[in-house]
Amino acid sequence: MKIKTALFGVLLIASVLGIVVFVSSFMLMNNMGTLQQTYENESETLKLKADLIVVSDQLTANARAYINTGQQSFYDDYMTEVNETQSYARIIEQFERLLPQQLLTIIQQVQAESAKLAEQEMEAFDALQAGNEARAVDLVYNDAYMNSKATINGLLDTFDAELATWMDEQVTAATQSGQLSLWLQIGSLGLFFLFGVAAIFFVLRKVKPLATLTEATEEMATGNLTVALPTVSDKAKDEVSIMARSFTTMIQNVKGML
Repeated sequence: MKIKTALFGVLLIASVLGIVVFVSSFMLMNNMGTLQQTYENESETLKLKADLIVVSDQLTANARAYINTGQQSFYDDYMTEVNETQSYARIIEQFERLLPQQLLTIIQQVQAESAKLAEQEMEAFDALQAGNEARAVDLVYNDAYMNSKATINGLLDTFDAELATWMDEQVTAATQSGQLSLWLQIGSLGLFFLFGVAAIFFVLRKVKPLATLTEATEEMATGNLTVALPTVSDKAKDEVSIMARSFTTMIQNVKGML
């Protein structure tokens, strides 16, 4: 094999291994980023769920306080949250950004049940303002109202279980992909190292006759034609081997002329 061809092959294989190392490194960093983002999404989702419960309970507390006491401040706080602050709506928007459809469906069911509660609370406000206090109290404490609250709590429990399952799947997928990338990187680095060592030995083996040829030419320059010449295979086709055989033939011809 010609040295030029061999060096081209070495360069080609080294380039391929280098690309594999680069790609595996990129994949590993990407998977680590995905895993970190998964944990951050889980933390944010749990916080949003807690905020959702707080807002819902606060609305219920303000509604009942207004019905029980008739104090305008509770009514004002309730309406400010519903019409201006709109924390509930913003939390739902954040859920839509973070959650897959199966989890978002549960949140949408919670939202639907919360809307039922809001309708009863508004009806209770109208009844109180019309002077029907008994009707107002019944609307925020009756079975329908309590069933809606229980339904919301049950949906949130289901949400917790589904969220845990979904997060486990995301973490497992990211971890497995990261492990694959890590092993790919380790394997490619190992191959790169072994190939580098093999390439060095290959090049040294190919150029070794040059040292002997250099010594022989120096001896010939002094008139010594009995120098030891490098032994190369007749089948070797690389440039150094061809030069060594040609040099040996030249020495033999010179000896024959003397």
